[in-house]
Amino acid sequence: MAAKKKKEAVSVSFHYLSRSKESDKGDVIHTAFTSDNFNLLEDNMKKQTPIDFRDQKSVDRLRFRSEIILLNIKRENPRTIIGTFKNPYSGHAFENTHKGKIPADSVSLRPFHFLIYLSDEGRIYIAS
Repeated sequence: MAAKKKKEAVSVSFHYLSRSKESDKGDVIHTAFTSDNFNLLEDNMKKQTPIDFRDQKSVDRLRFRSEIILLNIKRENPRTIIGTFKNPYSGHAFENTHKGKIPADSVSLRPFHFLIYLSDEGRIYIAS
């Protein structure tokens, strides 16, 4: 019997950020993100403090997704930032052939890539 070929399933998730404020009359007024806002976003992403895996509070911030690990952040052009994030998952104990028993309270990290784009309208689009 011939071995089955592994099929790859690729998916992309798109989201966007927009911002607004309320006028004195209660109307919603949409305000654009600027290039300066986008530059600040990139700067803050690059300034992220490394996670100390020996500190349980830091690990808990990952587990409960209050924080995420960002890597390889690069400005592709004035409107595009690319990089990698490590998506945490936990909650399941399992047996690993190399490491043995992995407890349910451990945090595993899988790398994913992202693209962030500042549109002409001032929305920030995120693809991952």
